[in-house]
Amino acid sequence: MYLKQRQKRIDWALAHREWSEEDWSRVIWSDETKINIFGTDGVRYIRRRRCEDILPKCIIPTMKHPVSVMVWASITSLGVGHLTVLEGNINAAKYQEAVLMAQLMSTIEELFEGNTCKCIFQQDGAPCYTAKSSMKRFSDHDITVLSWPGNSPDLNPIENLWSRLKA
Repeated sequence: MYLKQRQKRIDWALAHREWSEEDWSRVIWSDETKINIFGTDGVRYIRRRRCEDILPKCIIPTMKHPVSVMVWASITSLGVGHLTVLEGNINAAKYQEAVLMAQLMSTIEELFEGNTCKCIFQQDGAPCYTAKSSMKRFSDHDITVLSWPGNSPDLNPIENLWSRLKA
């Protein structure tokens, strides 16, 4: 599995190696992330010396069920697109209405003067994003979708925004 993903990433990079700065400046990078309001989903380690285990600076409060919010956003070379809070589970219909029609189209309107031919939309391969009905919406609105290799968050510059937002 890992070798297949690796090859897809290499193929993608080779297919886009001739892109100019102008080509890349047309991309609307998008992603979603979960932000924990308090607490963390994962294990966190703290370095401390002996006898520091009860010092406040060496303790991170925990919560069994942290409160979290799922958000979707986009960025471009022209600026930051819209950020939206996603309520509950996301399916193709909800994605199309809450994200594509409400957020993406307004970002295209504001940053690309409403001209969908000036932009290329990047999204990951989540099933609700790549559903036939979602892809039809892109086609209906003349939005070009950038091909994207699976499991490649490190290729997406919006990941840097998430790390800053969560810090």
